[in-house]
Amino acid sequence: MMATPGSFYIEGYSVDGNGKIELPVLGEISVKGKTLEEAQEVIQMHANKYLNNSTVIVKLTSFKITVLGEVKTPGQYFVYNNQSSILVALGMAGYLTNDGNRKTVKLIRQVSAGTEVVLLDLTDSDLLKSEYFFLMPGDVLYVEPLKVRAKRENLDLLGVLFSAATTAILVLSYVNGNQ
Repeated sequence: MMATPGSFYIEGYSVDGNGKIELPVLGEISVKGKTLEEAQEVIQMHANKYLNNSTVIVKLTSFKITVLGEVKTPGQYFVYNNQSSILVALGMAGYLTNDGNRKTVKLIRQVSAGTEVVLLDLTDSDLLKSEYFFLMPGDVLYVEPLKVRAKRENLDLLGVLFSAATTAILVLSYVNGNQ
């Protein structure tokens, strides 16, 4: 049988909101605040109590990210592997619109001290080496609009106002001319 991302989700074991995982025979094990490697060690330790020569493999099979702002398809996305980059997430969302600012993409990440907001520049090649290049569960990407877009929207409004003023002047001229 071939495994698919969906089958890993269905056949795997979830970590609850308290950071605990319920495993057959082993019972409830806390993995809160642990890396994948640390969680694997803890579960292996519990498995060794009941099983001889067991091997425990821990993988992050899926996590949710959110992509908002100037992308073609904003929304929440599930990542079905243990590592995904900012570029992959933007690709899932159809990449940036023409109005998206590639130099100011906000990464919003929950950390133990609260919320961390980091400005990322997609045009900077050092982004590939950044600690923020790979996403973590719950990350939110927000692509800011270009400042030019706001100015263009203001020009559209000014165009409507000038058209209305011109029409009013023409109507008044016509009415005054017929008196």
